[in-house]
Amino acid sequence: MNGTTRGSDLYDRVSGCLERLNLSWTKLLNLTNDGSPNLAGKNAGLLRRLQDRVREDDPNSDLIFLHCVIHQE
Repeated sequence: MNGTTRGSDLYDRVSGCLERLNLSWTKLLNLTNDGSPNLAGKNAGLLRRLQDRVREDDPNSDLIFLHCVIHQE
């Protein structure tokens, strides 16, 4: 990605990809991340935005968030 990588920027890319591939948001079950603030931000991070979007289609659905312990050097 070029430019900024805020939670909103990442969300726009992910949602655009899901829409382009015609994938349902309810198929999204879990996400693995490295815990960076733009991903895990409490209110504006990518994970929160994705959780909110999945709950729009199915209020009883919860994403499972996994933290990756292997980081790139």
